[in-house]
Order: sequence, then C-alpha cells, then structure tokens
Amino acid sequence: MRDLYYYFSKHKLMAILLCVVIIFPILTVTYSDIITTQNHAFTLLDCIFTGKFSTFYGVTIQLYGEKIAAIYEIGIYLVFAAWDLPIYILSKFLPIHPVGIISLIWFKILLLIIQIYSAVQLNKIFKKYCEGIQSIELSILFFVSFFSFFPVFIAAQYDNVAVLLVIMSLKSYIVDNNYKRTLLFLSLAMLTKPFVILQLVLMIIIERDKLKNIFIDFILSIVPYLVCKLFFTISDPGYSYITRHYYNLFLGKFVYAQLPGLTTYSLFVGAIVLIYSLVYLLPKKDKSKSLIISSFCIWFIFSCFVLVHSYWVIYFSPFIILIYIFFSKNIGKLNFLNFCFEGFYILTMLSTSPWVFGGAANYYGLLLAKTPIKGRLAIGDILNSIFHLDVALPIVFAIVIGVGISIIVYSLKNFEIKDKIKETSLYMFVYVKLLLILFWIVGTVVVAYL
Repeated sequence: MRDLYYYFSKHKLMAILLCVVIIFPILTVTYSDIITTQNHAFTLLDCIFTGKFSTFYGVTIQLYGEKIAAIYEIGIYLVFAAWDLPIYILSKFLPIHPVGIISLIWFKILLLIIQIYSAVQLNKIFKKYCEGIQSIELSILFFVSFFSFFPVFIAAQYDNVAVLLVIMSLKSYIVDNNYKRTLLFLSLAMLTKPFVILQLVLMIIIERDKLKNIFIDFILSIVPYLVCKLFFTISDPGYSYITRHYYNLFLGKFVYAQLPGLTTYSLFVGAIVLIYSLVYLLPKKDKSKSLIISSFCIWFIFSCFVLVHSYWVIYFSPFIILIYIFFSKNIGKLNFLNFCFEGFYILTMLSTSPWVFGGAANYYGLLLAKTPIKGRLAIGDILNSIFHLDVALPIVFAIVIGVGISIIVYSLKNFEIKDKIKETSLYMFVYVKLLLILFWIVGTVVVAYL
C-alpha cells in the first residue's frame, strides 16, 4: 500500500481520473442482472432463517417465475447473502428495499472490493517479473482493462468473484508454489461459476504428468461442486429444472459452436482439447510461464464464443495483462496490440449488447433515476446506425482473432527470455484507457438526455 500511495502521489491526475471512472458508475449505472441477483440474495437469507435453505431454487421459481429465478450455483448466492446480511437486518427496522438505491450501491461496493483485491493479488505475481513500479502499473492496467471495467462497473457482473479465486489460485501456484492451495481456490471458484472447470483441468495437466494423478486430482477438486449439486438435486426439484434450462441455453452456445459444413463437430470443444493435448504432450520448462500462456489460449478461445453474453469476457481479463511478462522488451508494441484487441472487442460488445453497455437504460436505476432522462438509444445503436457496425462485425471480430493469435505466437517465441519488465511507458497506456472510459461515460450521459 505504501508503494501505491507513493505512485499516486506522483500521478495525482491518474488517481483523480481513476476515482471518477469508478465512483460515477457505481453510483449511477445499473443493469437488470444486479436487481435479479440482489432479490435472490435476500430470498436466500429468508430461506436460511425460515429453514427453507434446501428448497431455495424452488422458492425463487414461485416468487419470480422461471425467467428470473435463481439459476447459478449456490456459492455465488451465499457470497452475496453474507454481504447483504447487514442491509437485510436493517430492512427489518427501516424502509430499505432489497433493490432500492442503498441496497444496489451496497451490492456494487462488494464488486469494487473484489476488483481491488484481485489487483492486489495480481501485483504479487507481477513483482516476480517486474522491476520497480511496473508491477503497480500492470495492476492498474488490469483495473481499467475494458475486459474487467465494463463487465464489473457497467454490467455489475458478479463473475469477478470466480475471477478473483482464479487469480488467487495463480498467485498460490506462481508465487507461493503451493499446488494444493491452488486446487482449493479453483474448487471454490467452481461453486460460483462452473466455467472455471476450464482453468482447473489446465492447472492439473500443467502440474501432473501421469494420467492416474490427473484423474485423481480432478475428481478430488470437483467433489465440493458435486456434493452441492447432489444436495440440491435431491432436496429441491426446482434446482434440477431451472439449472438444466440454464446449462442448455448458455453452455450450448459453446458446445454446439461449429464450422460451416461441419454440423456434427463442436469447434469450441475441439479447440479447448487441442490446447489441453499440447500442454500435456509438450515439455514444461517453466510451469509458471506455461500456465500463463496456456491460460491465455484457453480464455482467448472462450472469449471468441461469448459475444451473445459478452460480459463473460471478464474471465480473460487477468491473462490479457499477465501476458505482458513475455513482452519485456516490446511493451510499446504490446500496448498497441492490447489497444486493438480490447478496442475492437468492446466495439463488438457495444454493437451486440447495446442495452448493456451504454445508453439511457443504464441510468434508470440509481442516483440519476429521477432526473429527466429522455433518450431511448444506446451508443451501440448509434454506432450501428452511422457506421453500420452490426454489418461489419465479421470484419471487426476477425481483427480481434488475428491480434489475439499474434500475441500468442510472439509470447511463444519469447518463452525463454528471462528479462524483467523495466520500461515505464505503461503509465501512458493507463491514461489512454482512463480517457477512453471517461469518453464513454460522457457519451452515454449525453445520449441518455438527448
């Protein structure tokens, strides 16, 4: 913390901009998912205190209907129920609504705390590969990465709970050299979002060579997840019904992603298995670096298939910054590639999910709700109308894929370079990201009141 204080004392403008772009959306921006999950957290507390915990999912179906019932694993609801407990207790004595302004801002403060702690944990990894203040600058760069900022502070997506646990697993393995604790964090992460199984399998393959040990570690790691699923499957018929619908709807987008003409083959599964196979077969000269670059590949593939739910790109956010360790002598070039990668990706997010990332709808729920908001369009709608971005998406996303592959190829080329990051050009890139986010905020406010 002393290093951070010293750094911001030298970069006061950066500190001010960072506070503005974080505090403003926390107090003003909302999205429907946060309202739904906040209701579910309060419902879970009701179920716990009335002895209905085992039928929680069925209760949410009765209260809210199938479309907005609880669909995630129990871990994510337990996290927010614990955080909401003070508000829940106060609501019994004061007129505090579960999805009122106070409750929603309280919810978003937890997301901020999680992001801060994620950056702190990443900083401990960066210190292994950086000299001086570069570790701090990379941690700040993670904070303002479009892949973390927009999903967390705009869409208020609680996937950052799982991402934090993934980062803690990376720190346990790379810095602490503690494999068992690494698996523990990934096991806990699976209780919040099952996507983390991609990282779990990769981690085990990195560490273990024998198939027997890979199998044993995998089974032991998913035991908590299986126990929770078994518990609710037996006790709550609503759980099986609603989560089956969720897995069929969302995970099917990955499993059934295909190449034209190959209607019986899953492109996503094939690409993931390819990475696992290469990691298993090729020698691992530096397991920490192997973990970072192969994780980049896994979540890059994942991100190429999540455009319909583009805020899931948050799982990629730690690795788009960790990959900097392979560019110790070419930070400026990676800054440019990073800008292209995240910039074009965010354009696809704005185009495909305009109701999520930027428009009047973002400001109807919190402190600006009672102001004369007039707009009905979002920035994405305007981009689609003026630049026909929706038509050009195949070209835009092809650029994203090309840049991502080039980053992977260059990282593999520099795999054995042991130079630490020394350049100080990172702070300028942080300013670029902050100014672009500030431009987005101003743009969405203008659009909201036009």
